[in-house]
Amino acid sequence: MARVTPTTPPPSAPVELDDRRSLLFGPRVGRGSRATVFRAVIEGACGVRRTVAVKLFDVVASDERDLVVPRIGRAIRDAAAIHHPNIVQAYEFGSHRGKQPFAVMELVDGRSLAELLEAFDAQEQKVPPDLALFFGIEVAEALAGARSSRECPLVPHGDLSARDVLLSSHGEVKVSDFGISAAVGAASAVRSRGSISRRVVTLAPEVAQGGRADARADVFSLGALLHVMLVGPRFSRDNTDDEVLMRAVEGSFEPRLFGPRLPPEILDLIERATHPEPERRLGDPAILAYELRRAAMALGVGDGRVFLRHALEAAFAREPVVDADGPTAPTLRPTARPPAASRRSRAG
Repeated sequence: MARVTPTTPPPSAPVELDDRRSLLFGPRVGRGSRATVFRAVIEGACGVRRTVAVKLFDVVASDERDLVVPRIGRAIRDAAAIHHPNIVQAYEFGSHRGKQPFAVMELVDGRSLAELLEAFDAQEQKVPPDLALFFGIEVAEALAGARSSRECPLVPHGDLSARDVLLSSHGEVKVSDFGISAAVGAASAVRSRGSISRRVVTLAPEVAQGGRADARADVFSLGALLHVMLVGPRFSRDNTDDEVLMRAVEGSFEPRLFGPRLPPEILDLIERATHPEPERRLGDPAILAYELRRAAMALGVGDGRVFLRHALEAAFAREPVVDADGPTAPTLRPTARPPAASRRSRAG
């Protein structure tokens, strides 16, 4: 079993990527179960600068480093071969001081879907159906795009959750961390049961049982996200961590006394996407994207980017926030109330 060490502070001096480019770390912008994310700048020849995000992975014990670091490198290599507007672009992979791996990635200024859902939940509100459908379409397109890349085909995400769906202030929806879960699986073995139970909210039952993720598992995860946004929480708040894990393995969802007021075709799509048996599940994310888009068009839902921008502006105000580990950085901070609903636009 691998041992992990909390991430050390970012390098104070520039990290040399090659003879012409340096990586300058800035403030921390996020922290996950496997890594810490920093805003950074790549400075090249003639003063050319690019603002990026750097994911600094937790230090792995020396006896596991030879296994884990190459796996992370291969995952970043595969992710870098994928070029899709709904996928966070990976640029570089390296190692700080020879032992701490890091990935240089596209910076998405905004918030995660998890944070937006928390903002709605804090005010006992639900995501408007048109906005939820927009999220579902964009994520399904990302999953389909990762499988159709000519350079590196058939790349599953493997651990899709609301924290992996990034929402930019420009109204973009981008999915991050393709393949990272499998790459750091050994180093993640010491996570607490509480941490694991939070991750399995969207996990397919075959993956929760220890199986390998594929496109059908990714479809289940997206279906679970749609269920959370449009129907309700997958598990009851009263469930213990052990109960959550057991229900995740079963592939079950919390029953609802009153069904949501949604068109039957949308509810049918969610049920087909979250069938506990992979063989009976809607297994192709491209088909799910098509069906979701057709359902959205039938409801008169137009371009969701403008609604996303308004939702982020209403739920979070842009203002400077001082990070405990670094200088002041612009971010999006919660305001008093998230948006109650978004408006629909009709084509034509």
